[in-house]
Amino acid sequence: MALEYIKSDVKISKELCDNNPNSQNYKYHLAIAYEKLADIYIKLGNREKGQKFYITKNKIFEKLVKEYPINSDFKNTLAVSYSKLGNFFLVSKRPEEASNYFTRYHQLKKKLYLKFPENIKFKYGFALSFLKLGEVDLMKGDIDKAIINFTRYNNLMLELYNQDYNNVDYKRNLSDSYRYLGNAYKSKDWERTISYFEESLKLIIELVKEYSIIDYKNLLAEINLDFGKCYQYSKDLKNAKVYFQKAQNLWKELTIQAP
Repeated sequence: MALEYIKSDVKISKELCDNNPNSQNYKYHLAIAYEKLADIYIKLGNREKGQKFYITKNKIFEKLVKEYPINSDFKNTLAVSYSKLGNFFLVSKRPEEASNYFTRYHQLKKKLYLKFPENIKFKYGFALSFLKLGEVDLMKGDIDKAIINFTRYNNLMLELYNQDYNNVDYKRNLSDSYRYLGNAYKSKDWERTISYFEESLKLIIELVKEYSIIDYKNLLAEINLDFGKCYQYSKDLKNAKVYFQKAQNLWKELTIQAP
């Protein structure tokens, strides 16, 4: 039902574009319709068609950016489109293609941030682009480069969080940035790994106390599991057992809370 509805939306939007080739609004809506179609196919398990329509949407926005170079909204939407394609290839274990799109995503976010440094939304997007670059670096096995990008992600998220302590997304992403750094340092600096995990843990504990959201409690369990693995790696089996038990207890609670 949803698929047929979106197909119909694409057809109508395409006809409007064909009849009004100079309309930026119709082009914009056609691109968004293709994105929705791609999302549906991904959910249905047809990744090939999903990729095809993500790329189609991408091409429309690339043309819009060329036609309207001062329109920052078009550039930002194109950046998000690059990120979606990057995520698609990351999940597909195709790091080179993921790197290609995440690099474009990063470059656009950097331009927007440098041009509009007071725009918090652009700064936030710029921070997230370093996370994506770091994730690809990890997949490629380049730990040192991943650490550099995760550090930049962490620094920007810390700045944003210090500007607005009450922003849940900033707190969650700051916690994530510490956790990514902790995991990246596992094979290089065990003490630094523990230090980063502790910072991540503090923030997630605050979120669990402030908001009764299952996702945060699950993150808390995952971080305790990370601690357990670290202590297990360092042969500290006593502490490893403590954290493994904490993670297990949290997941038991979640099973009862959301069976």
